[in-house]
Amino acid sequence: MEHPPTPSPSQRAAELVVRAFNLPPWNKNYTLKYAHEVLENCYSAKPFLGVFAKRDNLLVGLALASRQTFGDRTPYYWLNVLCVDPQFHRRGVGHSLTTMIIKKACAQKMPFVRLSTLCDCPAADMYEKFGFEAISAPSLHSGQVTLSLRL
Repeated sequence: MEHPPTPSPSQRAAELVVRAFNLPPWNKNYTLKYAHEVLENCYSAKPFLGVFAKRDNLLVGLALASRQTFGDRTPYYWLNVLCVDPQFHRRGVGHSLTTMIIKKACAQKMPFVRLSTLCDCPAADMYEKFGFEAISAPSLHSGQVTLSLRL
């Protein structure tokens, strides 16, 4: 009896992005193709910073950041994607992923970590507990706000 092929790590990551962002409050309607494009853009950033969470050998969360610079050439990490499988929400996975990104950014002597998120969602509350502060007003169109953490 033949077994179905095991999904590649890239396929599992794309499936996780779709599961996480197609539900409220994001409601993105991502396709697998689009999720692969998002992930490839993150992976191709130089330098790229990624952390992954597994439970029982299943991918349950990921955080992907890329190095950016201000106009004065001050480097920082932009957290492009942080997502957790909906079955693992409120179990500390997002907190652990965020902690790892911050620790890795500190180890690289980055002065800031920045990100964009919906202002009225559980993720925003989690980021506030880490000390992230809003540096932009919420967008009237998307409801997103840019947050920054000084390290």
